[in-house]
Amino acid sequence: MRFRGRMITRQEVGRAVMNKFIEQMSDVAQVEKAPSMEGNTMSVVLSPKKKGRQQEETKNESQSEKA
Repeated sequence: MRFRGRMITRQEVGRAVMNKFIEQMSDVAQVEKAPSMEGNTMSVVLSPKKKGRQQEETKNESQSEKA
């Protein structure tokens, strides 16, 4: 997220937006690097969650119900 002009004075608003995005992505991604400021840019690094055994079983059950 890039802050321009006077937006840089409202970093807390940008951090709130970033945290909301992280929360929405929590079921498919995990935070690898927490939100941080570098100059006028706030960034976060997310990585996909690994599919666990429980998710595969749930997927298989839902596919068998459809058949």
